[in-house]
Amino acid sequence: MKKLAAAAAVVLAALFLFAGCSSQITVTLYSGWLSNTANNYERDFYESLDYKVSFTPAETSNWISYSVDGTNSSYNVTTKAIGTYTCPENAVTYTNVYQLTITIQTAASFSFSADGAEQTVAFGGENDENPDNDPAEDFQADDADSVVYTVWFCSLDSTSNSSENESLAQPALRPIRSVQEVRSHGLQSQGQLYVNMFNYTITTVYDETCDNATIAYEDAYADLSSEDSAAGDYVRKTPLIHPANRTVSDLQKNYSCFDNAQLYFMARGLTQSTETSQTVTVVGGTANNIPATMTISWSELVDRSVDFTLDGEPVSGMIPTAVTNFSLGDSIYTGEGATVIYAQRQTPNTYHCLPVSIEEPLGYSLGSTVYTLKEASYTRGAQETA
Repeated sequence: MKKLAAAAAVVLAALFLFAGCSSQITVTLYSGWLSNTANNYERDFYESLDYKVSFTPAETSNWISYSVDGTNSSYNVTTKAIGTYTCPENAVTYTNVYQLTITIQTAASFSFSADGAEQTVAFGGENDENPDNDPAEDFQADDADSVVYTVWFCSLDSTSNSSENESLAQPALRPIRSVQEVRSHGLQSQGQLYVNMFNYTITTVYDETCDNATIAYEDAYADLSSEDSAAGDYVRKTPLIHPANRTVSDLQKNYSCFDNAQLYFMARGLTQSTETSQTVTVVGGTANNIPATMTISWSELVDRSVDFTLDGEPVSGMIPTAVTNFSLGDSIYTGEGATVIYAQRQTPNTYHCLPVSIEEPLGYSLGSTVYTLKEASYTRGAQETA
């Protein structure tokens, strides 16, 4: 997943099909996250994935360094099937839906030279002077990064009901609604070096055909004065680059459209092959949420060593994996992409095409944050309901 701050953002593919005379290129998907991939939907599906967090610095030296406190950082992805979901903004009701939530907590530090001395801006973990403060309180400079993505999307067997349509069949995994809640630190290198603090929420609502989406921004720092924006000698509360609400259109014109927060999950439903690369439209994951084009390719299908637990049972040793590359690039946005290593599809699909490793570039050529799977659970907790 791509985002404005230190917690890198989250970024899919399939077989190309042309629909009639349309120029749109769509994707074919199967339920790679299920043990039986022939099933289009399982009403009791639940999955919670916990990852270890680490950081691999770039090989070349840089003018600034970044380090992660893995002990006090976490990455969780929880996905569950829900029978129906009514979008609160447009009252469209969808059946056989998935709700996916990504929760990232990052304790880290930036170190750099300024004013003739080495400076460090650290946040989270032992650097947080008040680690037990209410998350709803004001975001402080020493608080850990907190990023929560929640996205609702169709399954392979969904319909929608609205004032205009009754039981309209929906394309596989098309997005319905997403919410990004971001409290994080980033960099500004123009002129005086600052570590920026961001504190915003972005809500994206897709219409019933996923041709258009409305994007609403709530930015806690949108109207701060220069004086109020100062949060430390080298820390500044910073508004979004493009804080205005907007509508985006023609999302399905060229490629199938997906929300950035669901991409890693969605890629589990694609055919893994080094002979193909796929292209999709992505909403989210860029600074102003303008839709971008993403290409997905598989560079290797190879056995790889893993070490995690699956419903409490250890999985340790070599398993077949697929090295998958997510490359964001068009006339507007380019840059380093994420690399995700998935378990290969099998029969039975014992490892659920799990993303066993996720590597996301931080930006500024500083290196990459690495999330390594440590625990996968398919048992709902007592607090979870279907």
